[in-house]
Amino acid sequence: THIPRGSFNYVSINRGEVHAFYITITNSKNPLIQSKQVDNELSNVASDTYITIKGGTAVKQLFRKRLALHAFSGAVYYTIDHNLEDDDFTENVDNSLFLETIIDSRGKTGAVGQMFDVDASIDISITSLGLHISSTSESDIQIYSRLGSFRGHEHDKSKWVKILDTTARCEGVSSITEI
Repeated sequence: THIPRGSFNYVSINRGEVHAFYITITNSKNPLIQSKQVDNELSNVASDTYITIKGGTAVKQLFRKRLALHAFSGAVYYTIDHNLEDDDFTENVDNSLFLETIIDSRGKTGAVGQMFDVDASIDISITSLGLHISSTSESDIQIYSRLGSFRGHEHDKSKWVKILDTTARCEGVSSITEI
């Protein structure tokens, strides 16, 4: 089952801002978040007209041990803020969008947490997130967020705000577990 959108308060990102997210699986029978090692934690993993998902890092323990530089593998669901006072914004855009990153599961490395940045080129609100998780078991999932990059704040819980603490049934390899 999917956790319905609206399970956490939307996270607003203003044009030009970077916002970090930290998704972690906290139960003892940790299914692994699929990810793939990258050379640069801030390299662009995926982008569309409005947002860019930047690299990231895999985490082995909650706010403790960083595993390695890993690309985020999942989806960012968002809406565009149509209340812009911007003469350049003239497009008629579907208000519910998402950007998904997909890794080759044959080259995956698993982690119990994933930090990544979202850069917005226009005012948006993140409405939901999704992950590629290797298991179909029920898992305890927490999501943290912060204004600015995750870099330099990987181990400092006080710099993050918990926006979700829930249980979800993971959808398994090649499927999105939407949270």
